[in-house]
Amino acid sequence: MLAGLAALLADQGLVCLVAATAPLQVYRDRARELCPRFVAVYVDTPLETCRQRDPKRLYAGADQGQVTELPGVGAPFEPPLAPDVTIRDYSDQAKRELLARIAAVRA
Repeated sequence: MLAGLAALLADQGLVCLVAATAPLQVYRDRARELCPRFVAVYVDTPLETCRQRDPKRLYAGADQGQVTELPGVGAPFEPPLAPDVTIRDYSDQAKRELLARIAAVRA
């Protein structure tokens, strides 16, 4: 599990950024249990935008039935109940908010 590896590295004093889709709340809850200084960042992107930014054509494959386990399309996705940070755009303000939150956990 990625969270377990991140917890081991964090125990050594490292800051770990894990870019992963955790489509179910139970996965995020478990990661938070393993990593007490966990920061959940929810990149709230509309499905249509995901389709437009799809260099691997996973969404097209899901639409054609070739990809069956894509979260949000063919597989469940539960939006986070209480993320620490929600990013809805890529503005400078959103980036500053994310960096400030990560810095606060590091302190």
